[in-house]
Amino acid sequence: MTALTRAEVSQWVDAAHARWARGLEFRELRRGAQAVSDVYVHKRKAGGLAERAVDGRGKRAAFVVYFGGLHLLLVQDWMSGQAPPTVDRILDVGCGPGVVGAAAARWCGGVRLHASDRVGRHLEVAAWTARQLGVKARTSKATLPTVLESARPSSLVTLGWVLNELPSADRDATFSMLVRVVRKGAGALIFAPLSLRASPWWPELARTLRRATTEPLHETEHRFQPERPSLIADLDRATRLNHATMGARVMYVAPSRDSSRARASGSPG
Repeated sequence: MTALTRAEVSQWVDAAHARWARGLEFRELRRGAQAVSDVYVHKRKAGGLAERAVDGRGKRAAFVVYFGGLHLLLVQDWMSGQAPPTVDRILDVGCGPGVVGAAAARWCGGVRLHASDRVGRHLEVAAWTARQLGVKARTSKATLPTVLESARPSSLVTLGWVLNELPSADRDATFSMLVRVVRKGAGALIFAPLSLRASPWWPELARTLRRATTEPLHETEHRFQPERPSLIADLDRATRLNHATMGARVMYVAPSRDSSRARASGSPG
């Protein structure tokens, strides 16, 4: 199985629109997108971001179709320039619509995906996304940091824009658990907003993970000009949310070479 292509991203957006915005008029989807953006940009201090972003049908549809589509565009573009690691499972925690984990599973050659989220309604979407992109997956309702206990040395843990949603105590505990699984040999791939106002924890996490592994830690501000699917471009114009240029902070540490060699030789890992 090959990595995700831009054409497949567009196909996913069209299919997501047909499935998750069925019966909604464009203006309802536009209002939903504006409401979700308002939650994350202007009302984030009130907490409960994940729940408040999907507490109405228009918001739920926009969260999947518009913001899920934008995230899939960005993840696909970043992965297209990177050599995939050798892993046997993707552990997508705080999966939301499931686009990061499914794209990572494709990037790694179609390995199995375990997607989890504490918001149960996200899991149906994540399972659908996996099927849509041809990935074998299971889903479970789980919370951070506890879900990271299942990460093995042969895993790649993906965290797509979820760390900036967590209360500070949960985020600190997640950092500690993430250090433990990386030290055991698992890999980690983390996406976050470019703005350090939205993700003030980013420098601390980079320093912490750099100390936790002998593997190189790749940290970048990934920017690109996407070829937006027509629906995404139409919603950009209608909402005045400009994504002609997109970007995210990306942090990536590959699974340790020792654990990869153990898997290749058939040794227990």
